[in-house]
Amino acid sequence: MDGQNFWLAKALKKLNLPIENRTQLARFFGHWQPIECNRFDQSGSFAGFADMDTAKPYAISLGEAYFSSPEGFHTFLDRIHHHVYADQEQGDTLFKRFYRSFFRHFANDIEPLYEEFTNYLNHNWRHPLSNKNTLFSESAVESHSWLALQTVSKRYELPKSELKRAIKLGEIKAENKYFKDTDRTFLSLYVADVHKFLSKIRDQVNGVTAASILGVTKKQFYQLVDSHYLEGQSPSEISGALWSFNRKDLNGFLERFTETIPIIDDEFIPFPHALRKIGNRIDQPIVGLLKAIEAGDIRTRRKSELVGLRSLYVAEQDLMDWYRKMVNDEREGLYTIEELARSMCVSDHLIRQLINCGLLQVFNRGKKEVRCISTKSVDEFKERYVLFTKLSQQSGLALHEIRPLLKAHNISAIDHYRSKEDRFMNRIFYRHDLIKVKEISTLVGAMGDWDYMG
Repeated sequence: MDGQNFWLAKALKKLNLPIENRTQLARFFGHWQPIECNRFDQSGSFAGFADMDTAKPYAISLGEAYFSSPEGFHTFLDRIHHHVYADQEQGDTLFKRFYRSFFRHFANDIEPLYEEFTNYLNHNWRHPLSNKNTLFSESAVESHSWLALQTVSKRYELPKSELKRAIKLGEIKAENKYFKDTDRTFLSLYVADVHKFLSKIRDQVNGVTAASILGVTKKQFYQLVDSHYLEGQSPSEISGALWSFNRKDLNGFLERFTETIPIIDDEFIPFPHALRKIGNRIDQPIVGLLKAIEAGDIRTRRKSELVGLRSLYVAEQDLMDWYRKMVNDEREGLYTIEELARSMCVSDHLIRQLINCGLLQVFNRGKKEVRCISTKSVDEFKERYVLFTKLSQQSGLALHEIRPLLKAHNISAIDHYRSKEDRFMNRIFYRHDLIKVKEISTLVGAMGDWDYMG
């Protein structure tokens, strides 16, 4: 079939998913089709696939939701969320059950599914998200369209009374959420309306607000500030004032990247996704990426309905060519111990343990005899070994859930024979052992565990 007509075809082809996994993916969505009075009273599963007559309407609905287009996928999510139950509270509960199952099985493995689900969630889930929502990435949480009143008040330094007045006047859209278990009501505010309200009442904003306007995380924002790529009024020890930024300057900064850039096409990927791809191998990655865009080294498009730098889409091939050049120019594909620990999101001590036992190859380089690890050695380690913390996060299974699975296959950590004092800081397993475990074999076989870098 023509891959251009099916929005997930290219992604599935890159993953080289076996037919069993493709069937599981289609079956999962088939079970959740909200038709024919499927009220999802238990798990959302539909048992009618044993019979062609009962399976047919579900298969047709599946085709519309899954194969047609991102818009068709959004329509499917909207049906689950808003049309199965007349009571929206029940609809929210069902949608939460769906996305928990969705994330546990597939979302982190297939990038387009994750991106489109996050896009729907950010625009339609009228509950605040926080770091407690561990299923979602940092960028998904920070770009969410709804925030709690307390969070808005603190983040934007606005009194609650002033926000409530703006809500009453219709300047800020808000939702009251009542929770029976605690008999409490929480007020959620629509972030885009908050930004419009802010633009009316003040020209100067703090760092948190400035980061929100630019559509970047706080860490990325202060990379821009520390490198003087973005200017602001620095803190004053005398007055106690914090960082302050002029709204017009921020808008001018954005216009440099968003006003003259054409609309996106298929070969372009979102700005946050581009930052995830290049990781921490480059010093101050957001600064380097923006400079490359300004210099014309990376072609860029813009999605007008998104906010700030999140509206930017960059050419994936240009990005990877630039990234490889940056890595090779800086140190010919080498890591120091500290850089590798930061890139893998583990402790320096664990990297030293791996070096000392020969699992990572190290050599001294330069006049100061700096210990370096080659990219080849790192790639070979990732191909051979699995870190439990990353496996747990990507699979959604805790240690007490994985332990009996490993025991059933007589699988132990690679350092099980060592004394407790000499064992690694992180449980490490051979990848070829874990592929035998049905529950995690697909994730481990595709090295999806290394996608988690938190």
